[in-house]
Amino acid sequence: MKVMRIGITLLVLSKVPIVFIGFSQHHDGLMLSTVRNLSQAFHQNAAWPFNQYGPFWIFPYYFFSELFPPTYALLSMRALTFAIYGATLVLIWKIGRVYSSTYVSEIVIFLILVSHPTGLEPIPWPSSMTFLLQVMIVWIMLVKRLIQEDYGRPWHSE
Repeated sequence: MKVMRIGITLLVLSKVPIVFIGFSQHHDGLMLSTVRNLSQAFHQNAAWPFNQYGPFWIFPYYFFSELFPPTYALLSMRALTFAIYGATLVLIWKIGRVYSSTYVSEIVIFLILVSHPTGLEPIPWPSSMTFLLQVMIVWIMLVKRLIQEDYGRPWHSE
């Protein structure tokens, strides 16, 4: 069990430097331009940016990047992505503990870390928000179910 925790910790820590290095002209450029276009839409009454990934993902990145000077926009977006993946992994771990055991939860986290298509690199992706939202929905349904079991009645009347 300790070996698995050490492996998970090392995999997560190996991703931290990626927040600070590299620039993908295609991917990072698209993400930055979409966030900057949204900023212009809000502040200068410019056109609303189109994005094929839907309307929601841009808002957390936009609001978080607004907390920092424009020169740190990419860094702030990468830090937010790292936090999003961290929160997602914690929720998956909690869900696994409820349904199975700590050991199985750790195996699931390890498998996600080594098999995720992006390697869980903290490069901003619209799908990172979707990953978190899907896991949050499962967590909410699980908590609802546990509350129903504790109190023996549903939340709503039919």
